[in-house]
Amino acid sequence: MNLLQTRRSSLAKLFTSLSCIILLRSFSGTVIARAPQESSSQARAKLLWSQALEARGGCERLYAIRNVHIIQHGTLSFDLFRSTPTLLESLFVFPDKLWFWNDMRPSVFGLIIEVYDYDNHHHWTWPPLINPHEEILTKEPVGGSLLYSLLPYLPETKWLHPLPVAVTTEKIGLHKFEVVQTNVNDRRVDFAFDQKSHLPVRITYYDAGTYQNYRTTIQLSDYVEVNGIKVPQVLKYYDGSVYKLEVQFDVEFDPDLFTKPVSPEAGPKAWMKRRAV
Repeated sequence: MNLLQTRRSSLAKLFTSLSCIILLRSFSGTVIARAPQESSSQARAKLLWSQALEARGGCERLYAIRNVHIIQHGTLSFDLFRSTPTLLESLFVFPDKLWFWNDMRPSVFGLIIEVYDYDNHHHWTWPPLINPHEEILTKEPVGGSLLYSLLPYLPETKWLHPLPVAVTTEKIGLHKFEVVQTNVNDRRVDFAFDQKSHLPVRITYYDAGTYQNYRTTIQLSDYVEVNGIKVPQVLKYYDGSVYKLEVQFDVEFDPDLFTKPVSPEAGPKAWMKRRAV
């Protein structure tokens, strides 16, 4: 795993609309549009999704969130025999800004700091990018939104609304769970829900590559309530890495954080708003 792959992996770890089918028939010059009937599977999926949003804290609370600060403590395995402790601290400012500090020292991957500001197309990193043109963001983030990577913490926001498509039953370990397939900006994301708490125990992202399709699975556990919203304290990824989390919503942050290049001298708390002395 090289430095670029590590950057992408770190961002991926932090870090929906189904088109209606219109049936047109012409009778004596008259065009009649008919909406398709909703399947029982989709109806069940919508019900489970509604229950899940309520279990998380309700749409009113979810839609009121404007930023989220996350600290992840874990161990990064970069081959079969080598691993390193990692501290990943990130601040998402909705809908289009991200700052993160990924400390993998003393491994060869060292320290990575990045700022993404899709509103103003800025991208700053430490170590600095070799190609200065990469400091100008020209593409949308993965999944069409930075909020795509936040689905383990916030299943819906004011800016991102997964669309329930269908439901299946799947056995995970010794228990059966209902799995809701959703469409998130034309990408498939599945949520496996606990039948009693209605909280997700697993999220699966599906991505189409050039030569093959990819599936990324994240297990969620140890929920706590933060500002009226239930969030997991532990994430376990498909590669076996486990991260313990600290989550805060609507924190005060430095208003200049996204307007200047990053620096390691500023430290992992560079995002914080400075108090007047």
